[in-house]
Amino acid sequence: MLGVVITAGTHCDLRKVCDDQWNEAGDVGYSYAHRGEAGILEALEIVRQDAIRRRTKGGPQKVLGRLYQWLQFNKNNKPHGPIQGVVREYILNHFPIEAGSQLFGEIVVEQRVHTVHSLARKTGDHPKTINRAVIAAGLCEGDPDRAQALAVFDLETGERLMSRVRNSIPVSALPGYLNCNRVKAQQLVHGGFIPRLVPENPNATGVLKQVAVEDADRFLAQFLGMAKNVKVASEGLMDLVSAAELSRWPVIDIIAAVLSGSLGRVEIVDPALKFKGVLVDPTEVREVLSRQGREGLVGPDEAGRISGLSRPALNSLTRIRRPSGRPWLTAHQMVNSKGAPVRLYSAQELKEFLDRHVSLRDYAAQHGISAKAMKQRLESCGIEPIADNHCLGRFYYERSVLNL
Repeated sequence: MLGVVITAGTHCDLRKVCDDQWNEAGDVGYSYAHRGEAGILEALEIVRQDAIRRRTKGGPQKVLGRLYQWLQFNKNNKPHGPIQGVVREYILNHFPIEAGSQLFGEIVVEQRVHTVHSLARKTGDHPKTINRAVIAAGLCEGDPDRAQALAVFDLETGERLMSRVRNSIPVSALPGYLNCNRVKAQQLVHGGFIPRLVPENPNATGVLKQVAVEDADRFLAQFLGMAKNVKVASEGLMDLVSAAELSRWPVIDIIAAVLSGSLGRVEIVDPALKFKGVLVDPTEVREVLSRQGREGLVGPDEAGRISGLSRPALNSLTRIRRPSGRPWLTAHQMVNSKGAPVRLYSAQELKEFLDRHVSLRDYAAQHGISAKAMKQRLESCGIEPIADNHCLGRFYYERSVLNL
C-alpha cells in the first residue's frame, strides 16, 4: 500500500490496479520499508512534498489517500504491523490533528502542530497576520504573502507567538508606558533592551514591528529591581538624563550598567515614576563605565544583546573550549561600590565567537528552509553542532566546517 500511493497515485481506484502495477508497487514499497522507520518516513515525505507542489488542501486523508484509508478504516481489525505506528507519528508531526480525535484506532492525547488556518480557527487571529508572523519568526518557511496549506509549525511556539502579537504595543506608545521620552524609548528598542516582536526581519511589517507588553514589563521589573527603594534620595544622586549630561556617558550605557549590577549607588524614591524614578551617581557612572570601556567588558545583559544568548547560555559558553583548550568566553568577577559581586564578559571574545560560528536558525534562513530540515541535512553530512541545544539555547555550528 505504501508503494501504491507513490506509483499509482494517492487516490487511485484500487479495483483498477492491475497485477503489473501491484508488482511495481510492491517493489517500490519494499525499497523504502525494508530500511525500517527511516525508509517509511522518506516515502511519506515524498508523497507530502508532491501534495505541497500541487498545492493540495486538506488533511492526512487528502494527502496520503489510500494509505491513510487502509490504516484508518480497518473494519476487520486486522493488524497492519509496525508501519501503522510510524505513519501515525508522521501524521501527528505534520498535520494539526486535534486532541480527542481517533487516529488508527487510538485517541490522540495532544495536538502537536498547527497550520496557519488551524491556528486562526483557534485564536481568531487573521490568517495573513499569522502567516507573516510565523515566517518572520522562523517557525516555518514559505511566502509571507500567501499561506501554504500544508506548512506546519510547533503548536506551543505558534500559539505563544500570536499571544505576544495580540498583547503588544507600538514603539510610539512606549514613552507613555515607561515614562521616558521618545528618543530613549527608541534606543531601548534598537539596543535590544525591549526587542520587537520579530527583530531584524524584512517580513516584519505592521503589527510585527511592535513590542510585546510582557517584554516591556520584564525590562521595567529588572531595571527598577536594581534600585534600592528609599524615602529620600542620597546626596549626589540624580535621574539618568541628568547623570548622562554630567558624566558624559550615554543614557543607554548607564542603563546597561544598572542592569549588570556594575553601579552600587542606584536608588528610587517613587516607583510609580518608572524609568524617570531611577537615580544614579554621575561620578560613579563615569568611573565605572570608563574602566569597563578601557577593559572592553560588558555586563550579562549587554553580552546577551550582543550575542543573543541568555545568562545561562553565557555561563555555558565559559565552559565550552576552543581547539586550543581556552574557553570561548571568560567571566571576569568584579565588585561594585557596594561590595556586591558583578560578573562581566569580554565584548571582543563574544564578537570572536559570533565571527566563527553561526546558529542553526540563521543558517537555515540563509538557505530558505526550516531549522528542522537544515539540521537533518547537516546530520546526514555528519556535521554536528558545537554543543547540545540545552547548553546554549540553540544549536551553533563552526563556519569553517560549513565553508562560510
